[in-house]
This record gives sequence, C-alpha cells and structure tokens, in this order.
Amino acid sequence: MDWLTSWPTDALIDVSTHFIKNFDVECKSEVKVQLMEAMGIIHDAVSQQCTEYFQRLL
Repeated sequence: MDWLTSWPTDALIDVSTHFIKNFDVECKSEVKVQLMEAMGIIHDAVSQQCTEYFQRLL
C-alpha cells in the first residue's frame, strides 16, 4: 500500500523557495525565481516519470 501521495507542483516550488531564497546566488533576482520554479517543476516531472516507469513493470 502506498501511504505517500504526490505533492502539488506549487508545494514543491514553495519548498525550493524556502531553501534557495536566502542562498547567495550571483544572478539576477528573476533568474533566481526561475531557478526555484524549475526545481519544483523538475522534481514533479521526475516523480511522474518514475510512476509511469513502475506502472510499465507491472
């Protein structure tokens, strides 16, 4: 039984924002925002691909 549910992309972006917002990155603020969004989106995409992969194994 799978007790874990997937997180919404917005929540993943919130988590990446929490950890990256105070991190000293030498770039424009717009790029930093895009980085935080990309991290959440990529995490979600990898999770979806893993689900599809494991479904094909069954």
